[in-house]
Amino acid sequence: MENPQRKLSGEGRIMTKNKYLVRHHHHPHTRPMLRPQHICERYEARYAHRPLLLRAPGRINLIGDHTDYNQGLVLPAAIDRSLYFALGPHPDPQAVEVHSVNFDQTGRFPIDALHLDPSGWLRYFQAVCGELRERQYPLRGFRCVFGGNIPIGSGLSSSAALTCGLIVGLAQVQAWDIPLPEVARIAQAAEHRVGIRCGLMDQYAILFGRAHQVLQLDCRDLQVEHFPFDLGEYRLLLLNTKVEHELASTAYNDRRASCERVLEVLRAQHPEVESLRDVRPEQLTGQAPDLVEDLRRVRFVLAENERVRATTAALQRGDLPRVGQLLYASHEGLSREYEVSCPELDTLVELSRGEAAILGSRMMGGGFGGCTINLVRQDAVAELSQRLLAEYATRTGLVGEAYLVQPAGGLEILEPWVG
Repeated sequence: MENPQRKLSGEGRIMTKNKYLVRHHHHPHTRPMLRPQHICERYEARYAHRPLLLRAPGRINLIGDHTDYNQGLVLPAAIDRSLYFALGPHPDPQAVEVHSVNFDQTGRFPIDALHLDPSGWLRYFQAVCGELRERQYPLRGFRCVFGGNIPIGSGLSSSAALTCGLIVGLAQVQAWDIPLPEVARIAQAAEHRVGIRCGLMDQYAILFGRAHQVLQLDCRDLQVEHFPFDLGEYRLLLLNTKVEHELASTAYNDRRASCERVLEVLRAQHPEVESLRDVRPEQLTGQAPDLVEDLRRVRFVLAENERVRATTAALQRGDLPRVGQLLYASHEGLSREYEVSCPELDTLVELSRGEAAILGSRMMGGGFGGCTINLVRQDAVAELSQRLLAEYATRTGLVGEAYLVQPAGGLEILEPWVG
């Protein structure tokens, strides 16, 4: 067990001209048009100097959804799909220019801009800049080219990869020393500015992920424990509903408000209760009738924490069938109790049931769209992907997508800043 808050050297701190996060390996799953070197070359073609180059991965969450902002347990992993950032200083210290390779769009704004664009990717850059200035970091103008192969709106935390990657890149180029837990908090606060009241799970997975491991994060004290994730003959298959969600405009924030209403009542009755993590199931009985819906959602959170514990125990035993059972149980709770699923997600999970080559399936992420995560036998991946998505299209009229992912290392600097 390690506490990243106390580990402020080595991998626990972003150092100037960082030697600690520079790792060298290839990226075989990166699409040809979005190689990290392609991002670097695009920057050099635009600005005629060598940038810093870094990778910020997406993340999956094996189990433990909507527990993070309730100080519960989560079990995410960084994955081998990433955003790549090429970044350097702007000659005008008051100017920001950002180019998205994926969208072939360029955005510009003054460093002291107080407003956010109403939608789109540029507002995340504006939100990060606002947070850094508010925290008294001496932010100067910069130029950035970025792109990657994290499917947008799929629940793989492209927004957290963007905010974490930008903060780490700016720390390098502008010579700040920032502990990784502080990077996570700034990135979280930037998403809050955009309107997404996320916890810290995504940021910690992206910053502290390890290859072939899952990360159990205790969101109460930010203790981190890594568990080997030996898939053996199985693989992690994501099936994308292609229903894109914007969490700020969905019921995500309403679900969080449900938990807060119950917590307020319980705190008045039980002074020892500081978060839902401290709540015992029997304390939920006998509450006011107008809390019935909120209480159902809180019961899900309590049960989901127990499923995280059961999953880590199963992983230590190498019991993947048990992990699969827990995935199905998690989806049932997310769909029926917490009510953050949608018909398309439920259809994909329903189609997986009864398939001998699938151990388990559930929706993943904030909900209302995105992907299901499936434990699938390797020799059946191609056939099942094609057949399930064909049936999904028949039932929903939507053309889904399939992605194989694997746990990968966390954020890394591929080429350090030498300017």
